[in-house]
Amino acid sequence: QLGGWSRNFLHEAMTDQVAALPGDGAEDISECVRQLSTGDDATAARAARYLFQKAHAADKHNKENKEKMGRRGAVNALCSILRSGSVEARYQACSALSELAYQNENICMAIINAPGCLESIRILLQEQDGNNHEDAALVINNCAAFSQHTPIHIVQYPGMLEAIRSIANGRHVGARNAAISALNCISRSIEAAQVLLHARIVEEVLTPILSEKGRGEKYEARVARAVLAIANIMGAKGGYEICAPVLAKYPNHLEMTVNILGHSLDGLKWAGILFALYSVIIPMSHLSAIKENQGKLVELGMIDKLARVLREWQPGHLSDSVMERALLIILSINDHPEFQHRIRLSGLIAGLQQIKLGLRNEPPKCRALAEQLLSSLLQCHVAFCMGQHPRLGADSPLLLLDDFLSSLVIDMAFQ
Repeated sequence: QLGGWSRNFLHEAMTDQVAALPGDGAEDISECVRQLSTGDDATAARAARYLFQKAHAADKHNKENKEKMGRRGAVNALCSILRSGSVEARYQACSALSELAYQNENICMAIINAPGCLESIRILLQEQDGNNHEDAALVINNCAAFSQHTPIHIVQYPGMLEAIRSIANGRHVGARNAAISALNCISRSIEAAQVLLHARIVEEVLTPILSEKGRGEKYEARVARAVLAIANIMGAKGGYEICAPVLAKYPNHLEMTVNILGHSLDGLKWAGILFALYSVIIPMSHLSAIKENQGKLVELGMIDKLARVLREWQPGHLSDSVMERALLIILSINDHPEFQHRIRLSGLIAGLQQIKLGLRNEPPKCRALAEQLLSSLLQCHVAFCMGQHPRLGADSPLLLLDDFLSSLVIDMAFQ
């Protein structure tokens, strides 16, 4: 996130001062929040840096620390530092806010609702020197990534979308990538995607990225985020007509999406990014709704990966939505008999049976979808059942099998 060697140097020079603060108690957090309001930029930067450290995933108490910060007014205090005259203080405040928003929906909403915060971020995004463009874009990115309710507030705030658009089309690689990432996160909200569609973000920002030439992780990450964002916006009303032709000109978009899903399942980074499951499942649900895409997606292994999503599912951030979308994708694929054999080979039925039992606290809607799928899939072996019938299967060799062997055949057939 740091913009240059001078800021790195200042950042390192502050480390000893941060370490000089007391231990891990709530009093330390309260003291840091107080220091944010002293009016001294160096003190505020040091306090913000400390809050960033306590909110970071590397701190084993980060979740509890975030709750303490929320209760002690850290969000409003950090937002006030965004108007500081110090580049370093603004940077540290942005970093702390980004980390506070990470996987914490309540704080995401608190940042969006903090008096003057969105205006301060908009100003940072539009500042001429660009010192805090990337830092401010990352705050927007995390607020949109970890709350379903913030994206529409972000895009509807006067001047915000234009500011993000300007940076996404700019020359600074770090700030540009952060802005494009923010657009991708925002596009996961169907309401916000509608705004992006009308603002011509697809035509004027995302489409040009797909025709860029380049290499390396940052380039690949930029293209991946553009592809996923276009797929998200395709779900908006009128989005298909704009987005489908764009993606059709980029033939690798389906393979890329399936590959990213596989990396996400394995806990691996793709182009240097650890994509969350929901960030891939949402665009995949729109891509798989296009009949012409379904055969290719099945061929690329989408069903096998969705079966893993269901088998390995655990309650968490947006996990209910992930399961529901995965089930709906499979349900749409299952309508075509030519894909049903691949569905059975994927081991999906065992996963569906697990969901139906609800032992992992699966949501009722997902349990109902799993039962619907099971009913459809288990009706397909009618020929086997007829072979066991005393009259209809009288000439079938299957009738010669004893109960034990018949049960083995049934188990294998339905897995």
